[in-house]
Amino acid sequence: MRTARRYKHGVGRSAFRKGNLFLINYIKMILSVAANVTRNTTVNLQKKKTPSESEFLIFNALCSMVTCIALIVACRGIHHISLYTFLLSILYGAALVTSYQTLIMAMKEGPMSYTVLISTCGMIIPTLFGTIVYHESVSVFQIIGFILMPIGFYFGANPKKSEKITVKWAKYVFTCFFSNGMQGVLQKVIIRSSHSDENGMFLMSAFFIAAVILIVMCVMKKEKVKEGKGFAKKYASSIIVGIADAFQHKVNTVLSGVLPSIICYPVINGGGIAGATLVSVFVFREKLDRKQTIGFVICVVSIGLMCIV
Repeated sequence: MRTARRYKHGVGRSAFRKGNLFLINYIKMILSVAANVTRNTTVNLQKKKTPSESEFLIFNALCSMVTCIALIVACRGIHHISLYTFLLSILYGAALVTSYQTLIMAMKEGPMSYTVLISTCGMIIPTLFGTIVYHESVSVFQIIGFILMPIGFYFGANPKKSEKITVKWAKYVFTCFFSNGMQGVLQKVIIRSSHSDENGMFLMSAFFIAAVILIVMCVMKKEKVKEGKGFAKKYASSIIVGIADAFQHKVNTVLSGVLPSIICYPVINGGGIAGATLVSVFVFREKLDRKQTIGFVICVVSIGLMCIV
């Protein structure tokens, strides 16, 4: 009898711990979405202050440096990094720079609505990668939610048939789509490897490499950058973006190792879009049309379905 009671007691404690861990992971995911919304809102406001390509290169370089410093503080210093992790960090840094630049070029060459729609759908790549390579289980509800999310993005972007699409634009936007997706894949690879304890150094190195590449690109630009007393004020928001990036990339990397890909990536990306929509409505007083409202509702429903295990 005592053995049976102890067994039941042990099972109960185990279930309680699992429940707590499950809840903690979902809280982390919500906080990551909040950081994502903060970052994107700040970047959108910054675009008005730094309209030229060179100025935006400087802004992204500063953001990457702040992210690197924030990660050093969070991880309590610089630690050992293996060659395996360093090579992955080079790929991650290159993917970051590629996504920054191709997004800007795609918006210049073609419709912003389709650009945002396709680049956001980059989460499809790590989702399929985790499901196929790591054989992660998927429920029927999650599949339905996964299919609904791009549909919600489409209505939310509200693309117009009159918008022109060129081959040059397509090259930029699909490169951005791929580079965004590769970031998720690399997060999954490092956290599921024997070097998972180096995930902090992986991100530090990646953002440092990204900052160096962006600075070199800026120096190579012939475009002049206006400097002066307003320089610090103009780029002050890079601190907010850098800290938000450090938080969300660190949390997302850790979550990619404990949550199925079909929950982690679509929910964080979809949650970011839904959160940005709420900010635009309640903070900036923007009005949604009928299609955008439908898109928002579909995104929320799809997130709910994907959270059903």
